[in-house]
Amino acid sequence: MIRETPSVRARALSGMATEDTRDGQKVLTAKVTLEILEGPDAGQRITYNGLCNSPKATAYVAQDLKAVGWKGKTFSSLALDIESTRAEPNIEIQHKQTKDGLRTFAVVRSMGDGRAAKQDVPASQDTLTNADMMLTGSGSAIDDSDIPF
Repeated sequence: MIRETPSVRARALSGMATEDTRDGQKVLTAKVTLEILEGPDAGQRITYNGLCNSPKATAYVAQDLKAVGWKGKTFSSLALDIESTRAEPNIEIQHKQTKDGLRTFAVVRSMGDGRAAKQDVPASQDTLTNADMMLTGSGSAIDDSDIPF
């Protein structure tokens, strides 16, 4: 059984890059210790584990890490960046049940609002034109005389 907890605020306390072996390959796991600041788990500590075993997974991990203060330069700066920032991101927690069903444990599902690593891209001329057409309806100017403000 898995139970989702709505997004809650947490404080990043520490971080580190560790090395694991998966399928015979050495991979980096980014670990961040957080203190939950609100909700039913307030006061408890929880660890985020971000496994960097593919380019796509690494991009998601980087996005999460930027939400807790990582500057994104290299993974070797993870600990210093997080400890100097002490960011308070929103996190999503998932409560999972052990296979035997005797206990549950909490894991961090994600950190931040999902936009931390995304770079703003200027709108292309096509996108601007399409949006302008939607703004003006079917090509005619909007009559805003009946808007009360």
